[in-house]
Amino acid sequence: MSEACLGRTQEINKFTQAIDALTNPEVSSQPYIFLYYGNLGIGKTTLLKKLEEVAKDKLEGNLNTIFIDWQKEYYRIYDAQSWDEIQPTNVLEVIYKSFYQAGKANYFDNYVATTNYWEEAKKKINQALESELENEAIQELIPLGADGIAQLINKDKYNSEEEEFKVAREFVESLLTTLEQGIYQNPENNLVGALSSGITKLAKEKPLIIFIDTYEIVEKAECDYILRQAIKKSNGPIVWVIAGRANLADSGWKNQGAKDALLAALHEEQQDADVIAVAIKLLGIFDNSIAVQELVSFLQHQDRFVRQAAARELGKLVKYEADREKVFDLAVEPLIQIMRNDAISNVRDTALEALAAIYEQQDLLKNKSAQSIKLQRALWQEKDKNKFSEYVINSLIRDREQQQSSLVNIDSLSGLISNLKDSKVEVRESSIELIAKKITADKEVGSGVIDLLIGLLKKSAEDADVRVAVVEAVKEIGACSQHIIDTLIDTLNFEKESDRYLRQAAAEVLGKLAVTNTSSLKDSVTKKIADALNKAAREDVISNVRNTAQESLNDIFNQTGSELAKRYLQKINCEPLEPLNIKEVNKIIYILKNRDDIDERIKAIQALSQIKSFKSISTLKKALTEQEPDICAAAADALGIIANPSALKDLLAKVKNKKNPEYYKDRIAREAVVRAIGHLDLASQQLDKEQAVEILIDIWRNDAISNVRDAVEVSMREIYRRNQHPDAYKALKRYPDYDNNEKQSKYDDMNTEAYYNLFFC
Repeated sequence: MSEACLGRTQEINKFTQAIDALTNPEVSSQPYIFLYYGNLGIGKTTLLKKLEEVAKDKLEGNLNTIFIDWQKEYYRIYDAQSWDEIQPTNVLEVIYKSFYQAGKANYFDNYVATTNYWEEAKKKINQALESELENEAIQELIPLGADGIAQLINKDKYNSEEEEFKVAREFVESLLTTLEQGIYQNPENNLVGALSSGITKLAKEKPLIIFIDTYEIVEKAECDYILRQAIKKSNGPIVWVIAGRANLADSGWKNQGAKDALLAALHEEQQDADVIAVAIKLLGIFDNSIAVQELVSFLQHQDRFVRQAAARELGKLVKYEADREKVFDLAVEPLIQIMRNDAISNVRDTALEALAAIYEQQDLLKNKSAQSIKLQRALWQEKDKNKFSEYVINSLIRDREQQQSSLVNIDSLSGLISNLKDSKVEVRESSIELIAKKITADKEVGSGVIDLLIGLLKKSAEDADVRVAVVEAVKEIGACSQHIIDTLIDTLNFEKESDRYLRQAAAEVLGKLAVTNTSSLKDSVTKKIADALNKAAREDVISNVRNTAQESLNDIFNQTGSELAKRYLQKINCEPLEPLNIKEVNKIIYILKNRDDIDERIKAIQALSQIKSFKSISTLKKALTEQEPDICAAAADALGIIANPSALKDLLAKVKNKKNPEYYKDRIAREAVVRAIGHLDLASQQLDKEQAVEILIDIWRNDAISNVRDAVEVSMREIYRRNQHPDAYKALKRYPDYDNNEKQSKYDDMNTEAYYNLFFC
């Protein structure tokens, strides 16, 4: 027999209205929340029992109810000696066990799986610690145990002892898969997402009411926050009825004010890009408050730090069950696009990491996503770059073999060729690979087949991966003709071809064709190849293409002795030429002004760099204005050697002149100009007057050419070293890629903390 519940008519009526609304499909899917609070003994527990009875009578079996009394559950929590020792994960486990005891465990398979991953990860860590007792590198980690190491890694590394942080991170990465790492380092968010998913599934079948009594036991901030997350992430016809001593509505959502401020900053018109990037990062730390669709829109932002932050957060969101489907449906294709063709290498690398994280989660999808094949094909292009975990590599190989399994039994070349008309991209791509293998194995090359493949390569409407497969097939077959070379040269031209994988493949194959067919190629054809590779090495916006083109030039020079390739490489590497045996300034200037041979003029410029007179400086400034990139680069380097501060205006004018296409496209010339600014003996007043640091920062943030950005970093460091300019300091703290340990080491001797105190405290 239930206890009498006198009065409380208003509470019961409002609760009854909520129950009636649960069966109305037009009502919002957001949950109802009833909060009852007051001192001990005023009848809160009795009221909750009465409401449970009302609900069961009202819906007569078409209802699921769970009743959690924390006063009772508290004593069941293993080794919890006081309320303060209850952890957020204990709260989630109690909620799950309540459903388990009610016979609803089958709705929470993902929660159980996530818990098992977490426990297994901690077990691996602790076992490894026990087996490494003599390992000095991890001695300081042993007292922390698995839980302490996770807390250490989750701290901002600049607030942790750097070496200890690095050791802990590498120790964990060596033991756990990427999936295990994500759950181990952030168990609460993963568990609450999985639990909420189960609650949502249950509520979709029948309305659900969850009663929680004596809530004051778990009212501390961390536990309160995790329950609020469970409420927020659970959707459907759900009523939460919570009773405790304090008015939870007065406390507000934990960190809600900060979250609202960040969201406001994110959407403020004409907001500073740095603020947007930081807001994206911090909102991700709070509770993934940014919608997947909004993060996807930030992938198109003009600022690279915003694009990078958005890509990074999408890679994190996929680990949460509530967001996983949306990430697969909305984010995969945009991430693939920026991974392939974003001009900034940092953004491409971050997008690649996000895609790898998404790929690792695809097995947890209820239904195989339509994006899975696109994702696999995109990552396959990067399979040899040592950027993936062993799990991802093995999965890629497995998926690739499955993709080709239906084709391996096709014995005839004609059968494979017929597949080139298949509507599926993956079939056409795989067929091209198998055609190349068959031709190579049979050692018979039919010109008709090669022409067919080259025809596919020339079709700009064809899928980029199919065209890449054609270039790879040409490399494997070793086919070489004037037509093939001309087509590959067109493919390498970034002004004609937008896909970087295609241009990169063309750069590699052109180098191989020039080396393996050196005796049969005309000099004019070899020159065309070298010219195309040189143009790509200097002008392509994608570093992977530039580097591959330069490597091909190296191969041509090393294996054929090509003087043209040698000279191109000397210019790319800014190697000085043999000096002129002339000391008279007027004679040197005459050579510079009147000779047609570029190398002779460069020698004259190099000679002027050793004569630090007004006449030589003014002559070099004039040479700097020329359109020929090699002359411009040599003049900038010479002005940097002289280091006269009067050259600053001229160098900055060159930096800002985007109307000179020959200069602006050429990264060697632009690197030289930026590098020269760092060598000038400049005072802070002159830097401020010309806004030099501001101009350099603008280049550092978003210039498409990584070599130019790297040159800015070197110049900024020189400016800081010479006069401790505060804006240079702030730039050096903000913009370098501090995840790169090699790059981080360059700043070890800067005493930045002392200068921070000098300028900003």
